[in-house]
Amino acid sequence: MRAATKVAALIELGLLTASGLRVRPADASLAEALAAAASAARARTPEGALGTVPAVKAVRALFSALGVDPTRTRPSSEALLRRAVQGKGLPHVNNVVDAVNLCSLEAQLPVGLYDRAAIRGEIWLDLGGDGAGYAGLGKERVGLAGRPALFDDDGPFGAPTSDSFRTRVHEGTTEILCIVFAPRSMGSDPSAVGVCLTGIRSALVTYCAASPERIHAHVPALHSA
Repeated sequence: MRAATKVAALIELGLLTASGLRVRPADASLAEALAAAASAARARTPEGALGTVPAVKAVRALFSALGVDPTRTRPSSEALLRRAVQGKGLPHVNNVVDAVNLCSLEAQLPVGLYDRAAIRGEIWLDLGGDGAGYAGLGKERVGLAGRPALFDDDGPFGAPTSDSFRTRVHEGTTEILCIVFAPRSMGSDPSAVGVCLTGIRSALVTYCAASPERIHAHVPALHSA
């Protein structure tokens, strides 16, 4: 997978695809798991101490190394943790989105979730150029200038801060692509990315009736472009 040299030196990605999915509202067991995970996060993390969580510190350091202020442009995983700590709970979207959010909160790593059919051609990782951005989910345009982002033949579609409307997972989605963003500084023994991918696989099987045989995950080599 191609990546800008500076980005490839700092970020490790984990990729997971799952096909044959049925996207629908989350059931009671997933809602309970989300509530329990949010409560546990709130219990162990004082509201003013998010920066003491090791994974939060590592992801913030990654953003800073890329020239992005993590206190102004928050990683998506930290945004979930912040909601939990403030007692707001996690958003309920659908079974697939909720299952992936659960894993992102627990791992404290940003995870992008995309409708695989909406992605065109090759995927690569780069810093957004001047004016780069896309329509976000339930919000105005997401600016990506100078920020790490995923691109396909149609332009940017994902980032460790917010997913795009173009590649959102909806009721018509049957195949997904998940991409875990992890700082290389977190090390690989055990691999934070691998642990997160295993959690996503388990959550998709448990809460989304995904077939294990139709889930495939790996950590790709990033080739500097």
